[in-house]
Amino acid sequence: MGNEKAEYDTMAVRRYAEAGILLLSDKFSGKAVHVYLAFVAEDCKTRSNSQYLGIVNVL
Repeated sequence: MGNEKAEYDTMAVRRYAEAGILLLSDKFSGKAVHVYLAFVAEDCKTRSNSQYLGIVNVL
C-alpha cells in the first residue's frame, strides 16, 4: 500500500435531498476505491460510525 489518499465532504448533502454526489479530484479517475459512509447531525454535535460500502470504480 503506501499510496492511500482520502477525500470527504461532511456537508455534501442534506437529508431531505435523499441523494448526493461526491465530486473527486481527477487523480481518482479510472481507479477502484474503497468507500465508507457516515452521517453528521445537522447541528454537527453527533456523528455515526462509518459503514464500509465496498469497492467502487471511479469514472
